[in-house]
Amino acid sequence: ILSIIFGVITSIIPNLLYFYAKGFNGDSELLTRSLGESEKYGLKFIQMILPRRLHRIACLAKIQSIYSSNFPLVNENSTASLGFIATIGLFILIIKLFIKKTINKTYSLLVISLFFIGTIGGIGSVFTLVFKSAAMRCYNRISLIIMFICLLEIATLLDTRFRKNKKKLLLVCISFLCLGIFDQTATYRPRNNNDSFVMTQNFIHKIDDNLEDGSYVFNLPFDHWPTGSTYKHHICYLESNGIHWGYGPVQGRSEDRWQYEISRLSTNEMITKIKNKGYNGLYLDSSLYILHFGEEKMKTKIQEIKAILGEETILSDDNILHFWLLQ
Repeated sequence: ILSIIFGVITSIIPNLLYFYAKGFNGDSELLTRSLGESEKYGLKFIQMILPRRLHRIACLAKIQSIYSSNFPLVNENSTASLGFIATIGLFILIIKLFIKKTINKTYSLLVISLFFIGTIGGIGSVFTLVFKSAAMRCYNRISLIIMFICLLEIATLLDTRFRKNKKKLLLVCISFLCLGIFDQTATYRPRNNNDSFVMTQNFIHKIDDNLEDGSYVFNLPFDHWPTGSTYKHHICYLESNGIHWGYGPVQGRSEDRWQYEISRLSTNEMITKIKNKGYNGLYLDSSLYILHFGEEKMKTKIQEIKAILGEETILSDDNILHFWLLQ
């Protein structure tokens, strides 16, 4: 208990120091969430026992797909699948609740309590309604704790059954591990366009070469953090050294509001303002600009910047990323 308390306090110290220095964020993205999100992202029993998305076995994947395509309130809670082994543990724990014999029902009571907290219309919704707090949401994520307890039940049963035969216990555990990996992983691989990554990496390294350490670069299009449409601007931080990038001020803070207002000005006013603010460069991701405003507005914005600053100082090989030095 002490180690958990210490870990939690240590992890939130940076937040507390930031709040002390900057004050309470009255426009935080947490305050823009609705009370109904406690149910929108709630836990469903059927999603815990359904196969995972894109299951290796086609018929199981189809069952999950049919449910997700035809039933309401399916979102990130579709990832709450416990898997085959933990599902067996779940049903064992439920059955234990109805057995009159004196047995240890601790895990059963824990699981049923957690389910009532996380399920749609459950205790989590009561908490949200009573305290008018939208900060507590996405109760489907409690499925991870439920799965852990279900696996503990399976482990306890195996240990009891094979305690006198360690070799059999080891063999069964390895078999369950392999079955679990097969059941809870998919055959597909995420798309990984290595050529695009390398081009982006080289592009940002060129910016590094053209700017001194401590330089400031303004990112377009503007996007809120942490609840924006994408985190693609983060690659600037990952691949550069010593440059301060405009992207990433906390939503609701003065820096966030300033960048939002500046990005909505005419191109000429925007460039004048960011120059006066001390920015040394302007970075534009055309793919993100299309995502936000459409292709026509993206082309218009680039043409306007070119008319003011001249041709691109740096252009990525795939013609997606643009950078201009601000003299």
